[in-house]
Amino acid sequence: MHRLSFIYQTYGCLDSPYARRPIPTRTVRAGPDLLCFVLYFLKLLRIRSCKKEIQNVLLLKTHYTGSDVVGSILNRFADLRGLRIALPSGGLSTFYWPSRFHWKYVDIMLLDGTLPNILCNHARFNGEVMDEIMQPQTAFITILRDPVSHFEVTFQNLNFAEILEMEDLPQPYLTFLENPGKYIGRAIQRKRFKVG
Repeated sequence: MHRLSFIYQTYGCLDSPYARRPIPTRTVRAGPDLLCFVLYFLKLLRIRSCKKEIQNVLLLKTHYTGSDVVGSILNRFADLRGLRIALPSGGLSTFYWPSRFHWKYVDIMLLDGTLPNILCNHARFNGEVMDEIMQPQTAFITILRDPVSHFEVTFQNLNFAEILEMEDLPQPYLTFLENPGKYIGRAIQRKRFKVG
């Protein structure tokens, strides 16, 4: 089973003297452990000793880490509490990923002139703009996966072996790592993917 790290920076209770202390990183296993951690995180959103629960969350989704599940939970969290969700403009499912996030990628008509409480669609991090568009004291969270297994799964799922003309090799991602410049250069010469 793959290990995931759930990284988050939050402000705890908004009315607490410790409000600006980040909560430490937790590492959990995929599967039931991830669900347990998500429930733990949601519990943090409503710490019993707080007078005001955390309602502003930006999930920076990462491909192949289970972030779609967490995004769905945050959407439900927002729906149940009547919170505003930032959605991509143009009916897209991402904020023009892989472009850096910009406020013009948000469907502002749905927000009725207010700042969103939740942003959880795929977006490339742009802290300055994200800070401007989100509510004050928003918790920024993401999920990180073990880099080696993440690379392997991404290499397979995005068909890099085919793009790099390595599909006949037994473990193409390992061969690629031995000399990435060779395979990328050859793919560029043969116009196998766009550059720039």
